[in-house]
Amino acid sequence: MTSNKSAGQRIRLPKIIYRPDLQSVRRRHLYAGISVVAWLVWLYLFVPLLTLVVWAFGVHRFDDYLLKSPANSAHVFLIYGAIIVAVGIAFLLWATYNLLRFRGKDRRATPDAVTASETAAYFGLQADQIGVLRTLQVVRVHHDETGAIIRIDPPSPIA
Repeated sequence: MTSNKSAGQRIRLPKIIYRPDLQSVRRRHLYAGISVVAWLVWLYLFVPLLTLVVWAFGVHRFDDYLLKSPANSAHVFLIYGAIIVAVGIAFLLWATYNLLRFRGKDRRATPDAVTASETAAYFGLQADQIGVLRTLQVVRVHHDETGAIIRIDPPSPIA
């Protein structure tokens, strides 16, 4: 299979398509577990630096101010509670606004499937070649220096 694309024409290579819905559930869980472990390691390594920064800004006085004075503790917890309630109300108002504005309007649409003729036209191949390539699980694609496809080799049999 060879390319019909001229040597001087530069093709635009597609971005990597990330489709986790095409992965098995086991693989998605594995990747999620690896991600959680990586975040925990990162946090474990980051905590000493965070401790140093807060110590430099005088946060070591937290226990003197808050824990040794019950009156200050109640006052601080009251302020924290008020801030948490205010932020919660702000989030609820924003969610209500979005609900009223976008209710029943789904602006996200599934893109149309790419046909064999469109794929062939993009890569400079014949539509029947794309049909054959779609049936194969592994192929080797050779490109020239401009990125145009010059040869496609079918998989070699396992010896």
